[in-house]
Amino acid sequence: MDISVIWFDLDNPLYPASSGLLDAIDVRINEFIATTFAMPIEQTPALRKTLYEEYGATLLGLHKKYNTSYEDYVTYVYALDPADYIKPDPSVRDTLMSLPQRKIIFSNSNADHVARVCGHLNIADCFSYKFCLDRDFAVKPDPRAYKKVANAVGCTFGESLLVDDVDRNLAGGKRMGMRTLKVDEMLEGNGYDCIGHIKELPRYLAEMNNPGASSEVS
Repeated sequence: MDISVIWFDLDNPLYPASSGLLDAIDVRINEFIATTFAMPIEQTPALRKTLYEEYGATLLGLHKKYNTSYEDYVTYVYALDPADYIKPDPSVRDTLMSLPQRKIIFSNSNADHVARVCGHLNIADCFSYKFCLDRDFAVKPDPRAYKKVANAVGCTFGESLLVDDVDRNLAGGKRMGMRTLKVDEMLEGNGYDCIGHIKELPRYLAEMNNPGASSEVS
């Protein structure tokens, strides 16, 4: 079945991981946890690791296990200006606009962050839907998150391509029957088809539809 819908993770696939934005968010998550639980900040990574492994996302674990406020978390953690970290790359918009498939954002970040980043990159109008972290807390790689998106969009997993930078999210998509593509600047695919920059996506799709063509995609 041909790909008719492309599901894009936002953070890292659509701007460089080397920008430092996610690193800054990571620092603020640690600060939030340290303040909320009155614990040394150096102890926060261990708690986050446990919550991430058990629940799939730090906020989901904080909410379910400790009844942490969604609003307090997202207000603090995402209080960053993307312009301080990311330089807009016109080739990203050009690439997205060149793709005939329906395109959606499928992110574990909250809607305000997604809107700010998409606005800064001038790509907000490239997507027909944006699915973000919200109060029902269905996040990748929870199967409920993928099913929620497919039902809302009206597509099947077999006609969908998931573009993400996180192996466990890609694994979740593959289990649902999606095709998957990793974006990693260092081309560390870990068994997944991998490109280094989103502008390589049209070539990847062309080669997917023409398996006999030569390919540099790992």
